[in-house]
Amino acid sequence: MNPISPKEHPPTPTEFSKITDSLYVGTNMCCGTHGEKLMELGATADLDLEEDRQELPPHVSAYLWLPVPDHAAPTQEQLALGAAFIDAVARQSGRAYVHCREGRGRGPTMAAAYFITRGMTTDEAIARVQQGRPEAHPEPVQVEALRAFEQSVRQKVDTSS
Repeated sequence: MNPISPKEHPPTPTEFSKITDSLYVGTNMCCGTHGEKLMELGATADLDLEEDRQELPPHVSAYLWLPVPDHAAPTQEQLALGAAFIDAVARQSGRAYVHCREGRGRGPTMAAAYFITRGMTTDEAIARVQQGRPEAHPEPVQVEALRAFEQSVRQKVDTSS
């Protein structure tokens, strides 16, 4: 199977939340059936955290697939890559759409990682994501990964000061 060809499957509900002008978090939006929603959103980039999807979404100029099993946490490297991807999109005045299957755990975790790189604590970052997406509830293992990521980010800032 070609990893970037559209899969045939019935349409699923696409639901998303605006977190900032340049960051949206929601459910899977990675195939042709969701192209219109992606265009309406004005997304220029797609960050896909689904474990079993690797489809090139239509109408975006940048796509990053970081496969994470459902209910698991992204690795520290994935958190760093994803946060840098979101930051690069924001710096170019783009809009990043970050998603997992349900938009409750992995996607919000990645959005929180971005906020951690912007100086927030883990708790502040999760609260910021939940302001825009109240249904965001990272799993304990995801919160633990964010706390480790926060420590790593702070150590880098401390050593560069």
